Amino acid sequence: MRTVYRQGLSVLLSVLFLSPSLSGEPAEMIGVAKASGQVEINGLPFPGESNVYSGDRVSTGEESTLTLISAPQERIQLAPKSGMRLSKQGETTVIALEQGAVYFRSAGRTRAVIEEFGLEIRTGSGSDSIAHVALVNPQRVQVSALRGSVEVRGEGQSVVLQAGQSALVTQEETQEDEEEKRKKKESKPGELEGEGAEKAERDMRRKKILAIVLVPLGVAAAIALPIVLNETGPVSPSVP
Repeated sequence: MRTVYRQGLSVLLSVLFLSPSLSGEPAEMIGVAKASGQVEINGLPFPGESNVYSGDRVSTGEESTLTLISAPQERIQLAPKSGMRLSKQGETTVIALEQGAVYFRSAGRTRAVIEEFGLEIRTGSGSDSIAHVALVNPQRVQVSALRGSVEVRGEGQSVVLQAGQSALVTQEETQEDEEEKRKKKESKPGELEGEGAEKAERDMRRKKILAIVLVPLGVAAAIALPIVLNETGPVSPSVP
């Protein structure tokens, strides 16, 4: 009896958690998602198929994918071992990629961001383009245009990729020269002490450089994805 009660309670909590309107936390619906394999949404097991709302976090296991359809020409597929946070900004769905890789097909109403890089990836407005974004490591992101055009923006830089092109975005920390460090120290004398002063000193020594360089299209990005091309329903491809 207790086992049945616990199972029922677990299902009820999952439904409440996955449905913001029922839990007292209304959020805008983004679309309907289907999962293949082990997938979590907001830290709970994904129930195979469910509505997804603005603010939801989704993560996939080693051999699993998640497909989200928000409009006829707006589709997102999260690759295995990946994580993203979704939000709605007006008519646009924003993918904040936190780990792994994501593919999205869009006519201009879906874009991806890498917050740590200040990077934004979007397709041409009105076009039917397919983009692949992979967070290679904390210092590198690879963006590829599988169809149509894809724009990569970051820190005053902008590159437009055409179908079959790929860009590698790197972010590195470099040492400032002694003159720059001296000027910064003199500009704020005696304002900080202790740990605050140590943190300011570390920040002064670091300067992040963002570089966007065209590279050959990656093998993973070159895979023809049934999900983003298929007009009728999701198909889970094998993505390395």
